Amino acid sequence: MKEKKVSGGTIRQLRYIAFVGAAFFQNNPDLVAWVNSQPQSEAITCLGDGHDGVWNLFNQIGTIEQRREVLDWYHLIENLHRVRGSLKRLRRAQNQLWQGSTVEAIAEFVGVTSKESEKFQKYLRKHQSRIPDYQNYSRFQGNRVHLTPKHLPKWLTNPCNRTP
Repeated sequence: MKEKKVSGGTIRQLRYIAFVGAAFFQNNPDLVAWVNSQPQSEAITCLGDGHDGVWNLFNQIGTIEQRREVLDWYHLIENLHRVRGSLKRLRRAQNQLWQGSTVEAIAEFVGVTSKESEKFQKYLRKHQSRIPDYQNYSRFQGNRVHLTPKHLPKWLTNPCNRTP
């Protein structure tokens, strides 16, 4: 969990390692050391929201050959809908992203001159290698990996909690 003081309270964010159910509060070095000390399989799936801090943390876990970085579907679509505009275009882009077709999704926004569109295209390019074919991903993972927050424990579904 990470805290940030804001006007009117505190925002708390939790870093959660789902495969073992461990959580660490404001202690990334111990989190990384603990994860790396655990028995690990050949592949470690790192599911993140797109924030650089998350990927920087994942870079310290396992080896590059072991890590399979995946951008979670919820945050990907949250960013897509910030673009706004044509609902047909957004649906087409969402379907393309669901199938892992980032190049086609980016092409949907070529010529759209809004700041949000440009920002989303940059976001897709940055995370292109982390966007799998979500439609088939759970089959490849033996139905063990869930890509949306609704599958996380209830106390994690809103990791940013404001407290007085």
